[in-house]
Amino acid sequence: MKKTIIFILFLTGFQFTEAQYTVNGNATQTSCNCYTLTPDLATQSGTVWNNNQIDLNQSFEFTFKVFLGCSDANGADGMAFVLQPISTSVGGTGSGMGYGGISPAIAVTLDTYQNSDVANDPPYDHIAIQLNGDVNHANANTITPLTPISAFSDNVEDCQDHYLTIIWDAGLKNMIVYFDNQERLNVEFDFVANVLGGNSMVYWGFTGATGALHNLQKFCTPLTPSFYFLPSQKRCANTPVTFYDSTISFNGSVQKRYWNFGDGSPIDSVSVNPIHTYSSPGSYNVTYTVIGIDGCEQLYPQTVVIGDKPVAGFSITGNCNNLGIQFTDTSHVNIGTINQWYWNLDNAGLTSTDPHPFSLYTSSGPKNIKFVVTTLEGCTSDTLYKTIEVGVNANAALTPLNAVCENDNSFQLSGGSPVSSIALGTGVYAGNGVNASTGFFNPQDAGVGIHNITYTFTTVSGCTTSSSQSITVNPVPVDVNAGPSLSISAGVGISLQGSGTGTSYLWSPTTGLLGFNSLTPSANPSQTTIYTLTVQNQFGCSNSDSMILTVNQPCFNPSKIFTPNFDGYNDKWIVFDATCIHHVEATVYNRYGSMVYYSKDYQNNWDGTYNNKPLPDATYYFVLNVVDNNGIRITRKGNVTIMR
Repeated sequence: MKKTIIFILFLTGFQFTEAQYTVNGNATQTSCNCYTLTPDLATQSGTVWNNNQIDLNQSFEFTFKVFLGCSDANGADGMAFVLQPISTSVGGTGSGMGYGGISPAIAVTLDTYQNSDVANDPPYDHIAIQLNGDVNHANANTITPLTPISAFSDNVEDCQDHYLTIIWDAGLKNMIVYFDNQERLNVEFDFVANVLGGNSMVYWGFTGATGALHNLQKFCTPLTPSFYFLPSQKRCANTPVTFYDSTISFNGSVQKRYWNFGDGSPIDSVSVNPIHTYSSPGSYNVTYTVIGIDGCEQLYPQTVVIGDKPVAGFSITGNCNNLGIQFTDTSHVNIGTINQWYWNLDNAGLTSTDPHPFSLYTSSGPKNIKFVVTTLEGCTSDTLYKTIEVGVNANAALTPLNAVCENDNSFQLSGGSPVSSIALGTGVYAGNGVNASTGFFNPQDAGVGIHNITYTFTTVSGCTTSSSQSITVNPVPVDVNAGPSLSISAGVGISLQGSGTGTSYLWSPTTGLLGFNSLTPSANPSQTTIYTLTVQNQFGCSNSDSMILTVNQPCFNPSKIFTPNFDGYNDKWIVFDATCIHHVEATVYNRYGSMVYYSKDYQNNWDGTYNNKPLPDATYYFVLNVVDNNGIRITRKGNVTIMR
């Protein structure tokens, strides 16, 4: 992967007598301020040295752009930023990164290959401050801990440019190294005393090398011309305009500047921050050229807009007091961009800097408006004075209406001043004629959904005001069913079979019901009743359905005593009326719990015998399982007495 490291150099107190670099070995100059240390070939070595010595008794800040190659697994070996006092020679190849063996020297090494056998390298791309051409991390010449080059990735051979900044504080003897604006190394060390033998004058440069594995490795010293304008300054025709230089160079200075203002005026090659006056508005192509201390030249072309005076203007929407007036900016300018507004709205001292202000006037009559606009270029219009007339507003009364249900009756919505129209959505809904004073809203006609109702009120003076309201018509439950109408015998309970989708349920009347707020309550009324099920949904809307529960006179009434003496009267045990009972299963027990009679389908025909022999007079216990004509199953238990 391709990697780039960027160093921008800011120097204070240094004087460069020559703009010259010495290029050694396989290194080449690729542009005026960019150099290749090694091509992407095996066994390469290159160095680039600045021929002007610097003094380490003075502080500096360098920032360079560097490129560490595009191959990770098969890439090697890295580069070093070196300070050394002796010569500007080429270094060796391979794991020494072109720095190995240079002594005395200080280097910030960017090692992109793991040479664990000879240099005790970690597996990730690493950065270190190493002394005297010794790149072995196990030796005392490495004065910083093992550190990844990047704070974001173990790999910087990523075909990308990166920024590396080296800051030397001569007073504190402190060196800090940043990579891509993240601090990586920080060490206090007296390099002059402990490495250079008291000699503070050194050359600076870059070394790089490859071995059996290789990468393209290069660096640049930046030269970036630019200029800016102060936020508050004017850039208008016939007004002096100051151009403020903000050029960045590797040593904080440039050799020469040339300003071409784009209007045919002479080139300014003297001023750092020139002042120029344009005689007419327009867009001008300004070219700023700088020549660095090393002779490199860079251009900064920039289009500069010189504005003219804007013309202020506005329109209004609405003209009634207590309803407010919307002001709309209609100003224009031929050259430039309007970005500031000032209004005096003649309303109890009210002013505004909004392009389209809104003002509520509590009184009618003439209002004297003052309006000024200013462009992005600082050009200001003449003040516009304009009088508007504020009329007496209509009484736009609109009664608030909460959400309604689709089966609600109509609602009265408005009142007050005469209404010229009442509209529902996009079509006229009610009050189609003039002089309508009220309107009605019928949810049943409107349908489910959101309906925007707008009223327009007009006074005799022609002051028109509108009022609007959004009303939501909610759906009602559509699947409410109270179930089929049923018949029961008096005293025989039944479960009603209601259904419906909702959040609450209610049966009415509640007489004879158990669980009247459920879909299936138990019902045992004493007389025929019409029951109504009401289901309410999450919108608070409800729907109802009814059923009839018919109560028949008792048809299931087992006799308490019968006299089986064969006199033709009360000789059989009568249990039910066959007109309303469909089926009876009967079981009879004596007082000892022994079954003395059983019939799966009893027909009111037991004569008090057991095994064809009369049972003694006594009281017996019975269990009856009954199915009535509605299919309702019930069980009855009780006593019956045989008395002959």
